Amino acid sequence: MDGNAEAVLQVGHLAGDVHLHSRPDGEPVPAGRPITAWNAFTLGVHRAITVPGGPLPDLPRYVRRAHDAELDELLADPAQSVMVVLTGESSTGKTRALYESVLAHQRLRKWPLWYPRTAGELLKLVRSGRLGDEAILWLNETHNYLSGSAGDVAAAALWSLLDGSHGGSTVVLGTLWPQFWAEFVAAPRSAHRDDHGNARALLQQHVRRIRVAERFGEADVRAARSLGMADPRLSAAVSASGRGREVIQTMAGGPALVERLEYPDGSDDRFAAAVVTAAIDARRLGRRRPVTRALLAEAAAGYLGDQDRVGPPGDWFERGLGRAAGEAVLGVTALGPLRQAAGVGPADGYELHDYLDQHGRAARRGRLVPESLWSALLRHTDDSDDVLRLAESACQRLLYRHADPLLERAIATANEEQQEHLVVLMTEYGRLDRALRLLRDTAYRPQPDRRRREGLCRKRRCSACWSTVVSGKPGRCWRSTRNAPTSSGRGCTWSSSSNAAARKTRPSNCSLASSRTASGDTAVPANGWRTCSPAEATGNASWNSCAAARCCSPSCGWRSSSPPPDGWIGCGHSPGSRTRA
Repeated sequence: MDGNAEAVLQVGHLAGDVHLHSRPDGEPVPAGRPITAWNAFTLGVHRAITVPGGPLPDLPRYVRRAHDAELDELLADPAQSVMVVLTGESSTGKTRALYESVLAHQRLRKWPLWYPRTAGELLKLVRSGRLGDEAILWLNETHNYLSGSAGDVAAAALWSLLDGSHGGSTVVLGTLWPQFWAEFVAAPRSAHRDDHGNARALLQQHVRRIRVAERFGEADVRAARSLGMADPRLSAAVSASGRGREVIQTMAGGPALVERLEYPDGSDDRFAAAVVTAAIDARRLGRRRPVTRALLAEAAAGYLGDQDRVGPPGDWFERGLGRAAGEAVLGVTALGPLRQAAGVGPADGYELHDYLDQHGRAARRGRLVPESLWSALLRHTDDSDDVLRLAESACQRLLYRHADPLLERAIATANEEQQEHLVVLMTEYGRLDRALRLLRDTAYRPQPDRRRREGLCRKRRCSACWSTVVSGKPGRCWRSTRNAPTSSGRGCTWSSSSNAAARKTRPSNCSLASSRTASGDTAVPANGWRTCSPAEATGNASWNSCAAARCCSPSCGWRSSSPPPDGWIGCGHSPGSRTRA
């Protein structure tokens, strides 16, 4: 077989036997601070409608409902790590409920709250060890962290936080739409590809789910009317919601925005509908970063109706964008202007109101996307995760004239996890030439890919191997359960010594760990054993040639053909020593 045939053989094992290496993720890790130091809108709480009258607080009065009592009960004792996810339709009060619960909690309100914005930031934060002994991890719109090329790896990292192996207590709080929950827990599409294996296990086995009702009950309406005496926004929302009782949605302005979108009154409303619909489809196809003015200007022309396509005014786009982002309906706009660049200045991006996002996913399901949007997305999308999602959307629709240039862009900007995802994607959709080129042009070594390796460790409950993987350091799983030490609990005697293999100094709880020497000696050295994940018994009285091991006790009988990279630890030997302890 020639070289190409050998490469094809590698493709045959792509789902589990190829690991690609690329540049490290350079995204910054955000700083944690108590919830009292956070702005509620920054954490994802919606702004409320405006009503005539005097000045009112930024947040309307809060109406407690059934899910609040359930949430308070789960968070009553934060001594143990827990992940709570509120599921419900858009604008039903999920994020506000989390905010109010933490704010009212006497202990949690003092804990540092960390808010990573992407799966990459989440991974970097977990691996950095900066969360500390007491921390809140805020994952509003949790689907953004569990999907995409790094999503399943991020799910595995969350698993490690919740199983107690890292020490300390972490409270993870998130929100999900029901359709996203169903997507993550659904069975994989095929036996050869499972994009959500870790996310499925995380949600089904570790997450405490609380369902948030879409509509107010009778008692909720009475409470809202009572509080509405002090806050006219509540009274207005209760009255406007009518028999549907979608009070929170009305408070966030969602139904009014949908009405303007679906039933425009004049030309400016029609221009605005074209701009907003372009933003809806961009989000639906996979663009999660805020849409830029240039992207909307290029894409919106394809959404104009027949009556507006002939001879529209020269400023039609400016009028439509101004209407969508500048003229509020009850104080709420369809597109929220924001500035991503440093310093002050005009808006350079626009965020779609998530009520319109959810409405658009249902109303436009199966609708054809104009060529103008595909072209604009290719020209104006730089984020590597967005490019990969767009490429996959084009492949799923068999639109290869759009998929091929997006795949080329994705290949050029992909990081390690994205490269692995790309190879599988291109193989699945018949782009073998590009998959093989990526394999040839990228330095890699055949070994179980990260997601598969983490899955094996998780199933065997080996905390030492699991911690090694999650820490991001090179590591291998036990080759079989026979080679792995066994004890009660996790099935691994390295318990309570999390991330030991990734450290250069002995962890404070290393003394709790124990190991079995090759000769069967089960004695625990005074300072504990270091992690020796891939070692196998050799018949000698010590582990032999295990570069991952570190000597912690002069009596352990360690010897190696070469010194460990960072020297002996706790043995009194200087780095470079080649003698037995």
